[in-house]
Amino acid sequence: MKVMVVYRCVLAVEAETKRWTNIPPLPNVITCNIGDMLMRWSDDKLISNLHRVRLPRVDEYCGSRHSIAFFCQANKAQIIQAPEKHYEPISAADFLNQRIQANFVDKETGKKLS
Repeated sequence: MKVMVVYRCVLAVEAETKRWTNIPPLPNVITCNIGDMLMRWSDDKLISNLHRVRLPRVDEYCGSRHSIAFFCQANKAQIIQAPEKHYEPISAADFLNQRIQANFVDKETGKKLS
């Protein structure tokens, strides 16, 4: 899980539309971005999406910006399986290794990069 407290910067998410959507900072609101592990653990009820924090454009608020990231992962031996069991059980360590290895695969061919 990633908890991002965003104040006066531009947080954007890329949803199913493949377009970036800005998430406006709201007073007294904590924006929580769901990570891949929590998405799997929730049987996809909580959605993980690509996100970014960027500098404001000239026409956007340009005052002070604050963002705090908190990353939390399960213990390596923890088995990840949601109540509805849409996915096979997997240890947190194996899940993290799969996610890391996904960064080293050619997206067009599906082959592992060397």
